[in-house]
Amino acid sequence: MKFYWVIYLNLLLASQFSENKVDSFIISERLLPFKTFVGNTYLGKIENSKIKKAQSEKCTWEWALNGSAVRMLRSINGNEYQTETIIIWDPNLKRLVGWSFSSSGNFVKKFIEIKKKKIIITEDVSDNSNGITTIRTSYISGYDGFMSRVTQYLMRGVWVDGNESNYQKLKTNE
Repeated sequence: MKFYWVIYLNLLLASQFSENKVDSFIISERLLPFKTFVGNTYLGKIENSKIKKAQSEKCTWEWALNGSAVRMLRSINGNEYQTETIIIWDPNLKRLVGWSFSSSGNFVKKFIEIKKKKIIITEDVSDNSNGITTIRTSYISGYDGFMSRVTQYLMRGVWVDGNESNYQKLKTNE
């Protein structure tokens, strides 16, 4: 019995000091690459936009569902347009997927890849009428609280540059 008690205590201690532990839950191994982004809110300016007026973007990353998902909240021009994306591991597809919902009533399934400090999100939008079939958005974690986002569009088999944002991490009380 003492042997089992020692094992239990060791496991308990190991879980308390786990690199994957946040607050009272353990982060899914598949989501560890998001650790750089999660817990942060970034504010940026959208560059190369087709819309003439200046656009700002706020992007917040959070753990969700007790560490088994990541929530990304984006807000354009002070909540003029919003999206919320939930990213999870899909055991059937054996890859990260996300569902994104927007304030305009749209929702879309996204596929996520992680490459070093870059998160690449791809979505199929082939049912629209503007010739764009796929959107690819890359989030890149930089130094000293910096993050960037680059969006590209697949039109007639060619990747076309879209807009981009450079963000600075906000302090926790902003």
